[in-house]
Amino acid sequence: MNKKSMHLMSLLGIIIFISSACYFPGNSAVQLDPAAQTAVAETAVALAVQTQLIKVTVELPTPPAVESPLPETPTQSPEPTATETLTPEPTFTSPPLNPTISVSKNTNCRTGNAKNYDYSGALLVGEQAEVLARDSGNYWYVRLPSGITCWLWGEYATITGDTSRLPVFTPPPSPTPSPEFTFSFKSMGVGPGYQCFMVDVKNTGSLTWESFTLNFHDLTHGDTATTTGNEFIGYDQWCGVTGSRSSLMTGETGTASVKTFLAHDPSGDNLEFTLKLCSKNGLTGNCLTKSISITY
Repeated sequence: MNKKSMHLMSLLGIIIFISSACYFPGNSAVQLDPAAQTAVAETAVALAVQTQLIKVTVELPTPPAVESPLPETPTQSPEPTATETLTPEPTFTSPPLNPTISVSKNTNCRTGNAKNYDYSGALLVGEQAEVLARDSGNYWYVRLPSGITCWLWGEYATITGDTSRLPVFTPPPSPTPSPEFTFSFKSMGVGPGYQCFMVDVKNTGSLTWESFTLNFHDLTHGDTATTTGNEFIGYDQWCGVTGSRSSLMTGETGTASVKTFLAHDPSGDNLEFTLKLCSKNGLTGNCLTKSISITY
């Protein structure tokens, strides 16, 4: 018999004892009638049952608490770091977009497309310049090897490349000509029965010189002579022609000469030379006159 059955038998014994006690003779307790005894007995049984139910309930084993496993925290692997490898771009050498220009004779380059513009530089034989534009005539707007941009006369020029897409530039307004020159005594030559006195001339202004007249004055003996020309002609010591220029543009040099018929040796004489240059042939246009004196 288990503990639970034994406990119920004990309770029933107590109930029977209480019920029967009411019938013992000589008992000083109150004698209950049968209905009261039945009610007491039922009450006792109910209490016993309730007590037993309570005990049973209390004594029921409590199921062990089942711990829910905690979800594992996933271990995150570090994201890979991308390493970008840059590939250098290839270097391309593109051909020049503009045509080039060369000259067969050293040619001045100016701020405009005419001789009366200021001198900027020159393109020499064997050099090449980049052609940037052109005018409506025979001048090219170029970039010299020195980096200077200017207008180059195309008389002695050879163009390499396509010029059909070159823009047509309008040059700046023509500047006011600035006539200027320097000159110095060069030498005397002796021809058959005459002498030739020569001076070196350099155009240092913006006006082109086309003609000249050179006056000679021997201050010691009073001799004079004059020569006029539309060309600047050079002579050697025998008054033989060595070359000529039809004009002197800015920066250019040439020779002016005068022929004399002296009856004496001018060595040691005081000589005066007066040179007049003009911008047009026949001593016309803008003219400028200068004089120098030497002791020969």
